[in-house]
Amino acid sequence: MKTIYKRMLSYSCLNALMQRLNYSTRKLSYKWTELGVGEPVNPDTQIYPCGQVFMHKVLLYRGVIIQHWPALVHERLHTEVAKKPSKPVPYYQVLADENDLVHCKVDNPRVSFIPPRSLRKYLNKHMPVMEYPGIDYVSHEDIRPLLLSKKSKPLQHDLLETFFIRDDISTLDVETLCLHAVAGPRFVRTEALQQFQDDLQPYLYMKDVYRHTTENVRVTVIPFYIGQDAQIHWWRYCVRIENLGEEMVQLRSRHWEIFSGSTREVLSDRGVVGKEPVLTTTYPVFQYMSTIPLESPTGTMWGFYTMERENGTTFECKIPTFKLEKYSDKHKTIVYPNTNDSTS
Repeated sequence: MKTIYKRMLSYSCLNALMQRLNYSTRKLSYKWTELGVGEPVNPDTQIYPCGQVFMHKVLLYRGVIIQHWPALVHERLHTEVAKKPSKPVPYYQVLADENDLVHCKVDNPRVSFIPPRSLRKYLNKHMPVMEYPGIDYVSHEDIRPLLLSKKSKPLQHDLLETFFIRDDISTLDVETLCLHAVAGPRFVRTEALQQFQDDLQPYLYMKDVYRHTTENVRVTVIPFYIGQDAQIHWWRYCVRIENLGEEMVQLRSRHWEIFSGSTREVLSDRGVVGKEPVLTTTYPVFQYMSTIPLESPTGTMWGFYTMERENGTTFECKIPTFKLEKYSDKHKTIVYPNTNDSTS
């Protein structure tokens, strides 16, 4: 089964009709599946609301926004002597459509945490880490608002019906959707979602995003504290590797250096999460998650990926230096003033 994403302009409102083309080699037939109607992107939109349906501009999966943070982005270009001034950028925690993720170069986005000791007695002792799969973090610039019609393929996620009640606007047909200029969420949050956010806030919270660009390859890292097991502190970190140029490159190896307390550790190996992804103009992005244990509640990581060009030459693509910090229960969601979020 081969899947292709395609955008088609429809009607005078210039909304994009998102469709997927499924090709069956057995039946030698094509079948279009409607994903939704793309809303025009308003550059003045400060924050998309909880419950907003969207299409990821780069990874091309559909999802629903859960909540947002003004994450501080630390960015540096390889050619610059000094890094750019850090600036706050809206980032969203989202439920990603499970069927769409199968066709994306994304390694199982998820939220994971080590539960407090009061809950350990109810858990399998061999599985101390709890996970919620299909939850990703997306920047404001990667959000393409989407409307669902009667013909749109339903979103699929185990937590969707628990966290949201579908809004009536989502059941309109395509013609009516194109005539409606209705702002606001397509799904309404439930009390279960609010409870989820309140209970797991220290593990959902994100504060910093680190970026570094080397020879048109940009590496973005987002770290998360997931808890303490005995005397060991654990973090997970999400890495996005993006080819911004025209030349194909392939990741061949990784080199990490971890500093914590008075200890410095060096790790080198082939690929990442068992893969050596190829980044082209057709598939320019690979994203994955990993974890790191430290004896100290703070630490620092940095390193580089060895990238290979089409002609066989290689270069070192720097991984930005990022901090590992233990977030406290006092961290709460920071909401921008004067947003268009009417439900959160």
